[in-house]
Amino acid sequence: PLLPAEATVEPDQFRAEKLYTQEVNVLLERELRNLAIVFESYATGHAREGAAAAGAARRRGEPSGLMSLADWHCFVSAVNTMVDGAGVRVSHDTEVRACKGMILPLNGVTKDHAALLFAWSQTFVSDEVRRREKLLHMTFVDFLEALGRLCAYKTLPSRELMEHTAATSPGHFFALVQSGAFEYEQVYVRKPEPNAPLELALDVFIIDVLENLGFERGSDGAWAPPAHLAARASEQQKQRDRISSISSHASRGGKA
Repeated sequence: PLLPAEATVEPDQFRAEKLYTQEVNVLLERELRNLAIVFESYATGHAREGAAAAGAARRRGEPSGLMSLADWHCFVSAVNTMVDGAGVRVSHDTEVRACKGMILPLNGVTKDHAALLFAWSQTFVSDEVRRREKLLHMTFVDFLEALGRLCAYKTLPSRELMEHTAATSPGHFFALVQSGAFEYEQVYVRKPEPNAPLELALDVFIIDVLENLGFERGSDGAWAPPAHLAARASEQQKQRDRISSISSHASRGGKA
């Protein structure tokens, strides 16, 4: 049958060929704490397996929350990667203007496309009744995978280009472009190459995510979360802990 390309995607292919590499692992581990704060602040769901599951996640160093599709859409919008329209649009014919001299290809994903990235990144669920929360949500590990899938549709300067132009971040780079610090002919910005190693695009994309969410870079190069985001993440975790505790207590018949 004549199916659109997105209907024949095999999620494991991306994992095997792009995601599960030492380079990507090192990159994610470097910013794992900050990405966990981002996830916690946007993930409003919680697992109903009880306190044991939440505790196991924390022992692995992972947030215990669950991110719904609505949460994911909210996050994608917050990091300026959501574009208008429907369906899956990856055409290079549709462009956005960064400044008078620089026009970029379609810069992001539609709401429909974001939903597909969400579904492709989810962990396989064997029991769709008993584990319905995980069927409808992303875990933190799923979220990290979704970032890897999403970065392919964000047009950003490469790490080499930022170093060449003395830009400290994607936002700083585009600010330099808009200020006329150099001619457009001196730089060339394009979407990540489909066959390039994932870490090249993901590296800059993570910086862009943190910058868009208000993280600040210290003199040592480390990113620090804004107070409101860290507080929201902490409150979300406390609320999940309370719910897990109540759920666990109820499952024991109210016995201490």
